[in-house]
Amino acid sequence: MRPYNLAEARIAERNYCQAHINKRLKVIVALIAFTVFVATVSFVCRMMFTGEATTTRTKLADAQGQTSQIRHEMSVLNVSLSQCKWQKQLAGESKRWLGVMNYALGTVPSSVWLDRMETSGKDCKISITGRAATFDALSTYILGLRATSTFSDVRLGSAKVENKNGSVCVGFSIDITLKNGGNSSSGGNQPAAEPNKVPEVPRST
Repeated sequence: MRPYNLAEARIAERNYCQAHINKRLKVIVALIAFTVFVATVSFVCRMMFTGEATTTRTKLADAQGQTSQIRHEMSVLNVSLSQCKWQKQLAGESKRWLGVMNYALGTVPSSVWLDRMETSGKDCKISITGRAATFDALSTYILGLRATSTFSDVRLGSAKVENKNGSVCVGFSIDITLKNGGNSSSGGNQPAAEPNKVPEVPRST
């Protein structure tokens, strides 16, 4: 039997421990390397996601800014359209009333003078006050108004003899109702088929 060598046993034990320690160190180093790799990948992914999130937020902010600008432009456009519509309506209404007044003024005889003409857009009526040299001149003016297709009704409100600065004349007032709100498709003064007879004006002295 071979005698036990304590020195060899210690050398063998030391080599075994060294090998075991080296193996453990390799495992630890591998774990550390794997942890560093995972941490690096995680950091890179986080940076990528953060960058994409920042880009997305920037794009979203830009989109919101563009939306606000578009809404502002639409608001300005709506205001402009409303102003244009209002101006168009005002121009059409002014044109309509100018046409009506031209009809009323176009039939005035030379011996009739108008003092005032008032319009009522709500009731589509015109009130005329003036003076005539004679009752016949007043009757001629009323007949001319009734022959205009724009007016549906022409009524003599009052008529009386007045003395203006030593001249005798007939002061009168006439109420006119427009036909279809003053919209006439005839485009001019066309005589009616059968104009109403002018009521006889009392000749007061």
